[in-house]
Amino acid sequence: MEPSFIGVFEHFYDDGIYKDISTHYINLAYEVDINNEMLNLPTEQHNEYQWLSIDELLKSKQVHKYVKDYFRK
Repeated sequence: MEPSFIGVFEHFYDDGIYKDISTHYINLAYEVDINNEMLNLPTEQHNEYQWLSIDELLKSKQVHKYVKDYFRK
């Protein structure tokens, strides 16, 4: 299955890499089907991956509001 374009999302943060300078990200989001058996996720920065249903993700307090935006239809 080919990736499906979801949309353009803007993220605004009051802080950034430099002191007192806000950051603005523009993300182009795609939906992609993956094969879990072939997935080899990096563990250098993240080591506690979780798979959630969309409903679980939207209700979770651990998931950032900007990430939730990708799953609201």
